[in-house]
Amino acid sequence: MPSSDSAASELAQLQGRGTAGELIAELVRQGLKGLNEVEAAAAIGADHHKHIV
Repeated sequence: MPSSDSAASELAQLQGRGTAGELIAELVRQGLKGLNEVEAAAAIGADHHKHIV
């Protein structure tokens, strides 16, 4: 997952020049990606700060 700074930067770019549909789609995509990472971490027993890269 991109760092929160780069994710915020992507959203700011979409907000300035993208359509509302693109912005909503990106928000949903990032939200689902974050949820997927949390669920995967829970399944393998990793804490939020112990992700293995």
